[in-house]
Amino acid sequence: MNSLPSQILDRWLQTIPYRETPIIMSNRKKVLYFTLCFLMTICICSCSYRNVTFSTQELKFTKPFVFNDTIIYKSIYGNSDTIIFYKVLYQVNQTRNLEQGYYNNYSYNVDYRLTIGSYHKIINPNEVGAQTNLYDITKSSDSPTINGQEFCFLGLIFDDKYLDSLLIDTNSITIFDESKAQYQEMNINEGIKSFIFEKEKGIVSFIDKNNNKWFRVDTKL
Repeated sequence: MNSLPSQILDRWLQTIPYRETPIIMSNRKKVLYFTLCFLMTICICSCSYRNVTFSTQELKFTKPFVFNDTIIYKSIYGNSDTIIFYKVLYQVNQTRNLEQGYYNNYSYNVDYRLTIGSYHKIINPNEVGAQTNLYDITKSSDSPTINGQEFCFLGLIFDDKYLDSLLIDTNSITIFDESKAQYQEMNINEGIKSFIFEKEKGIVSFIDKNNNKWFRVDTKL
C-alpha cells in the first residue's frame, strides 16, 4: 500500500501534462516525494507544540523579583554587601533541526550582581561586577514537566533534584542549607553556610562561614 505522501503525489502528477521520458519522470517524482515528506514532517512537528504553562507554586522563587531592586545586607559586625537583584525574565528558545528535533524551551530567569565594594566578591576576574544567575526554571514543549532548575547564591548551588522536592512545600519561608547544596563555595571569595528565602521579599538573611548572621537593612536584627 502506498503511503499518504505518495498517494497525494500520484494524484497531483496525474493532473500535470508533460512529455518527459520515464527516467526523468521517475527522478522528478522522487524529488517531489521527499520534498512533500519533509514539508509534512515540519507541519506535523509544528502543530505538536504544547501550550506550556507554569503554576504559581512552580514560580514561587521568581515571585519577589518583579522589578530591579538594590538590597543592602549587613552583618552584626558591620560588614556589608550591596546586591542588585534583576527582575524575572521570561524567554522562549526554539530548536528547529532534524537531528535535535522541533521544540521550544520556555524559561524564567532571575540574575543578581554583587556591586563593587561589597564584602563578598566573585573571584573570577572576568565576572567581577557582572550579572550572574540566581535562579532559573525551564520547561519544554515536548514535556509538561519541569526539565531544569537551579538556585545559586554566594557560592551555594542547588540543583533541580533538591528544588523539585521543595515544590510541595507551601510555607512562606524556605531555608537553603549547605548540606543540601550540590556545590559549595563556588566562584566566591568567602562562601556562606545557609540563607533564608521569603516568598514575598526574596533572600532576607544568610549565615557566613564564621557563623555571622547577615540581614537585609529592612529586616530587624
